[in-house]
Order: sequence, then C-alpha cells, then structure tokens
Amino acid sequence: MPDKYFIDTNLWIYFYLDSERREDKRKQQQVFEVLQQPNVFYVSTQVLNELSAVLCRKYAVSPDKIRNYIREILSVAEARMY
Repeated sequence: MPDKYFIDTNLWIYFYLDSERREDKRKQQQVFEVLQQPNVFYVSTQVLNELSAVLCRKYAVSPDKIRNYIREILSVAEARMY
C-alpha cells in the first residue's frame, strides 16, 4: 500500500497560483507529482477553508474559480474532517 500524504494549505496555494519563482515552481511540481497517484493523499476541511480564504483575500481569485479548485481537490483526495 502506498504512503498517504497530507498536502498543507501553502502547497495548494503554490499549486494553483501562477508564479515564475523557481522555488514556487519546485513546490508546484511536488504537488503535481503526488496528484498523479490517485487517492494517496488526504485533505482536511481546515485546509480547504484556509485555501479559500487566502485565494480570495490575498490573491483576489474569484469565488467560482475557488469552488472549481475545491471540487477538483475533492475529486481526487480522501477528505478528513479535522
């Protein structure tokens, strides 16, 4: 059985933002590699809430786009309530 990963809020932010910084690209690639393996990571309600808040307040991402991101995450993650 493969290891299970927990992807924290900051990594999701890197994944969904367009950034040209090399360090951001490296983190984005790490998340992408984990996502290539279905059902090997967890996501918590807290992380989804934090992601929504940061994308909306700090980066002015539209609510519709944020909802799509959340749906995308939930379609491939094992959700954990904590």
